[in-house]
Amino acid sequence: MRNFSLFTNVGAYNLKKDKSSTIDDILNEIKGKIKEGTEKDVLEKNITMNVSTASSPVIKILPNGLKKVALKIGYKNGQQKFACTLSNLGVCKMPPEMKEHVDRMEVFLGGPRNAIGCAVNCSADKLNIAFNVASKQTDVVRTFYKTLGDLGIRVRVESSDGGEQ
Repeated sequence: MRNFSLFTNVGAYNLKKDKSSTIDDILNEIKGKIKEGTEKDVLEKNITMNVSTASSPVIKILPNGLKKVALKIGYKNGQQKFACTLSNLGVCKMPPEMKEHVDRMEVFLGGPRNAIGCAVNCSADKLNIAFNVASKQTDVVRTFYKTLGDLGIRVRVESSDGGEQ
């Protein structure tokens, strides 16, 4: 299979209107949505829907120019509906002969202009969480790391401007 990706859209919709939701409230809701979105029947349904759309006889006869315009509109509308992309690569292993030369592996996500990209991986027994933020608003990232610190987790923050905390 070529150029295949599948993902789960997760939203936190049941947050308290008075903004008193805790990190545990948010995590519990997201955890439930991820579990639901990665169930076999849900994944199969999404694959079937994507394949059936792509192989539709109507789609096949449309001129490529029209398909491009429709895809651009769909992409633009979809990009406005989310605030963050998270990709968890899990444990990244390397050949033993390279291990001694590598401190850590970092992964950064590209993404839309007004969203946050977050990539997570583990290498050399260290958890790496990298954020890409296209705007100057870094409140979400700062709050994330502050929350980890408040939970007693040792955090080292580096930024692209050379700053380190």
